[in-house]
Amino acid sequence: MNFNDQTGTDQVMDVSSAVERLGSEKLLKRVAGVLLENATNHTTDIKDAIAAHDDKKLEMAAHTLVSSMTYLSASFAPAAAMKLEHMGRDGVVDGLQDVYDLLMIAIDRMAEALKPLL
Repeated sequence: MNFNDQTGTDQVMDVSSAVERLGSEKLLKRVAGVLLENATNHTTDIKDAIAAHDDKKLEMAAHTLVSSMTYLSASFAPAAAMKLEHMGRDGVVDGLQDVYDLLMIAIDRMAEALKPLL
């Protein structure tokens, strides 16, 4: 039984692709740990940017989060962060909180799925 089978992670991220991209499961563990530690800071920055109506800060914080999650071959979480990045870039206000809420759910699911790996 592999990690995906044990956790259902395939619904949240593609672990096989992440291991292939990073070269080893050991490195994936380290990257996942750092990402999850930093995700709180990035999501706080996103939340603060939304509250302050700071489009540039929103774009940059979301972009940073997208970049880091890409290493994990995550699916939905980076898509939600990318949507926020584009909304910030384009100055779109409507729906920001809804997309942020979806991002938080996706990150929580990813963190839960990664627990056995960490």
